[in-house]
Amino acid sequence: MKRTIESNIEMINEISSTVEMLRSMPTGHKTAIDTLVARVRELHDVNKRLNHHLDRAGFEPISWRKEC
Repeated sequence: MKRTIESNIEMINEISSTVEMLRSMPTGHKTAIDTLVARVRELHDVNKRLNHHLDRAGFEPISWRKEC
C-alpha cells in the first residue's frame, strides 16, 4: 500500500506539472487540463482510502497534498 501511495504521489506531481504547463499555453488545452485534473482527483481518492487502511492496520499514514 505504501508503494502504491508513493507511486500515486509521483503521478500526481507529474500530472500537476503538466497541468501548469498546459495552463501557461495560449489556448486549446481545456480538455487535456480537465482530463488531467480528474485523474489527480482519482489518485487523491485512492491515496485517501489506502491511508485509511494503513492507519487502521497500525501504520503511520503517508502525508501528501498537492491541489490542482
